[in-house]
Amino acid sequence: MTRKLLNRKSAALLLGSLTSTTLGITRAGAQTNPYVIRVGMGESGTAPSVLAALEFKRAVEANSKGRIQVQVYPANQLGTAISTMQQLKSGSVQMTGIAADYMAQFFPDMGIFGLLFLFPNRDRVYRALDGRLGDDIKTQIVARTGIRMLGIGDFGYKNVFSRKGAVQTVADLRGLKLRVIPNPIAIESFKALGVLPSTVDYSEVYTAIQQGVIDGGEIPFSTFLNGKLYEVAPYMSNTRHALSFMTFYMNDAFYRSLAPDLQKIVTDAGTKAAIFDRKASLDAETSARADLLTKGTKINEVAPAEIAKMRATQQPVYDHAKTIGPDAARWIQQFLDLK
Repeated sequence: MTRKLLNRKSAALLLGSLTSTTLGITRAGAQTNPYVIRVGMGESGTAPSVLAALEFKRAVEANSKGRIQVQVYPANQLGTAISTMQQLKSGSVQMTGIAADYMAQFFPDMGIFGLLFLFPNRDRVYRALDGRLGDDIKTQIVARTGIRMLGIGDFGYKNVFSRKGAVQTVADLRGLKLRVIPNPIAIESFKALGVLPSTVDYSEVYTAIQQGVIDGGEIPFSTFLNGKLYEVAPYMSNTRHALSFMTFYMNDAFYRSLAPDLQKIVTDAGTKAAIFDRKASLDAETSARADLLTKGTKINEVAPAEIAKMRATQQPVYDHAKTIGPDAARWIQQFLDLK
């Protein structure tokens, strides 16, 4: 399916999502009084993560035969990423598609997703996440937080972008003010590289660069393109230092309020939507890079020797990350063993 057709399909689904008039959660009964799932998303309407949320909407509404309505709110319409996670935990938002790291505010062990260079091989990581390791992570999250992981995809590999110039060496990172995800391990990881990390919300990055508050950040090609950040930070260095996981989370109390057949519909749709996202994200990573070149973005490769130097700065961070919770060391080792 071409991007044009995907965008047309997503626009139609999104219009249906945003014009629904039912805003509360009610017990399933007659078709006129369905359950409602409000899904808060950070990216704009044509991003892979939002397209995946719309696939979830289509599957759930069709298979529940109107017993569940899904409303997708892209572009931080329900609040910032941190706010959306807090609303999810309280139950005022039923679902979100968000970077896995944001779970660290409720479950510190999930901070390991902020480690740099932990996930060099996408295929091997997903085989693990679709197996026993992924089941273990899901079990611990719902037990510790009351939030259920429905599925995990990704935004793509993160790269460093800047308004000041290309990053060619580890020395070029020193002193840069870069926006990083508000995960303590991610912050520590960038400090080890000599970066001055900032945790401004993603929705404020464009303005923060314009005003000189920050110099850039770390983000996948497709997210960089969708956010039009090339307009204020024209340099992108292909560091591929972290795989940014897009995770569908759902409030577990809401999930358990559903009848068993509806729970299965939601679970199946979450799994399939995450798989959809993986493919769409991989495709977008390639096409976004090409699109950025046409917009004047200066993209450079970083020599393997310099990547090795960056990686060498991270051992103390890995050592600390193993102590942040009872599951962290085991999960880190299992991911390392995939290499």
